[in-house]
Amino acid sequence: MTKPRRLRVLMAAVLATLMGSFLATPSASANASTCYNYTTTGRVCHYVYGSGNSITSQTATFNGTLNFSGPTWCAWSLDFVYIDSAGKVWYIDRDPSTHGCDKEGNRHRGTGWAKTGLACAYLYADSRRTYVSRACIKITP
Repeated sequence: MTKPRRLRVLMAAVLATLMGSFLATPSASANASTCYNYTTTGRVCHYVYGSGNSITSQTATFNGTLNFSGPTWCAWSLDFVYIDSAGKVWYIDRDPSTHGCDKEGNRHRGTGWAKTGLACAYLYADSRRTYVSRACIKITP
């Protein structure tokens, strides 16, 4: 039986795959970023630096879109989720801690490699009990 949180991640992965308009495609000579508004005043962003499948670094952020007037999230965490071209989650780098109550936050990840597919940043609140939103970057060789 699939756990509810795993099912939510899988459902979000399928949704991210189907919603190509929210994806940015990095090329061999460029870095990529994408943001997704989860409310009219808040967004989660994912910035990937590197080339093709090679990642130099990543940053995930959430903040308000109107002078940082977005919602406040308590016990939040930002996870990096990697999804292969078949839509299967193959790795999750969980935020090692949950944080306090904030209107904005960020998390960094260093050098790495990703399969062709999606590299995503997922925002959770309430000690990972509440999925808020995600922003995904399409990874191509």
